[in-house]
Amino acid sequence: MNKSKKHKLIIIVLVLINTVTLFFLFKPHGSHHGKRPPSMTKMFAISGPSAKKIIALENHHFDLKTRLMDENASIRNNIYHQLQRGHKLAEMDALVSQLLVNQKAIEIETITFFVKIRKLIPDNKKGEVDEIINHVLSGRPGPPPRK
Repeated sequence: MNKSKKHKLIIIVLVLINTVTLFFLFKPHGSHHGKRPPSMTKMFAISGPSAKKIIALENHHFDLKTRLMDENASIRNNIYHQLQRGHKLAEMDALVSQLLVNQKAIEIETITFFVKIRKLIPDNKKGEVDEIINHVLSGRPGPPPRK
């Protein structure tokens, strides 16, 4: 292969790499929160009255958590705009305090949710539920590892 063809090939490869990079850089990222995990009733094949209670707890938990996370995103956006305008940290103290209040509420809601869920799960499934609880409370992203 002569030099001219090599150069053209290298240029084409670089243009492709840049195009793909720009695509991933500017593509819409979707929801901040990601997808809601599958119901524990499906994960552990639970039916009857316990399933209805679990679904109600899940709906309440995810609705509250989503509302608080959306509020935190709005507060962070407000802080960002105040930083751009040159506001001092002392002027943003109330916003930062509200972020902490919301984050504490999310953590308490998550712990309360799992305490209630754990009571409704059959004893033979509690080990699997405990793995999910450990994963969620550890703050690691993504679903818990599967065996």
